[in-house]
Amino acid sequence: MKYDLAILLKSKTQVSEIKTLLLLVFSENHILKGWEIINPLREFSTASESESILYTLKENGVLINIKSAPSIHDYQFQLNLDDIDNFFTDEELAAEVIERYIDRTCKSEKDRVSFVSTIPNEMHAITKKTHQIEPALIRLISKAKNSIWIINPFFDKFGANMILDALIGAAKHGVQIKMIGRDFEGNLPLKESLHFIASEFMKRELIDYLEYRDFFSRGEDGKQKYALHTKMLISDQSAYVGSANLTEHSMRNNFELGVIIEGKSILPVISLVEEMWEYARRVKIT
Repeated sequence: MKYDLAILLKSKTQVSEIKTLLLLVFSENHILKGWEIINPLREFSTASESESILYTLKENGVLINIKSAPSIHDYQFQLNLDDIDNFFTDEELAAEVIERYIDRTCKSEKDRVSFVSTIPNEMHAITKKTHQIEPALIRLISKAKNSIWIINPFFDKFGANMILDALIGAAKHGVQIKMIGRDFEGNLPLKESLHFIASEFMKRELIDYLEYRDFFSRGEDGKQKYALHTKMLISDQSAYVGSANLTEHSMRNNFELGVIIEGKSILPVISLVEEMWEYARRVKIT
């Protein structure tokens, strides 16, 4: 359909960048596989958006399919130099119109940012001026419609129980849950917690909605090469980013602080997490 790219990106600048990118990558090779086009697209779009862009370019004849495959990632494409200029001129104009419309109608829309914290019960002198982290995380999980990312290096049984009911409720509504942790084999509380969550999902025949990967690596000398340390929970276009692990100490005994961000400013973080997911190691938790 005409203007698909403009509707998808809603940005004249991004539409122009895609044209420049296509001319660059095809200047080196006249035939490219789908993944060779998708990978550079990820510099300014998420993985799912990059794939949608590829489909759009194919359907509009900008990319000519010269060899099909079971996955579009393995299709072989040529660039249609006869049509590329006309296509992108139209798409840039449409994107500019869309951009101006959004700017006029959505000026009042701003991302919402709020602080959340855990304050130890013993510290009575500190006034609790922020919402608590625990209910904030559960609310994020419960309101998800499409996807949940849980990125946290440390879990224990308390943390697993804390979020379990909300996760099961989300999975029952078709929400895909992806978890990234740290050192699955060497972190016994993490391993036991994930086994517990997976067993509860299996009992309810929901295990297809749960996936875990490990972001941790040691070199041949046994020294740590890289490891996960950030703590995030992303629910569609809302996210918690902060200091708290999913453990009893973090939720009951420590002073922890984080922010809840709701809106489009979280999109670059989602893109980063998708890249982390590709680097992380698949682990079977059932």
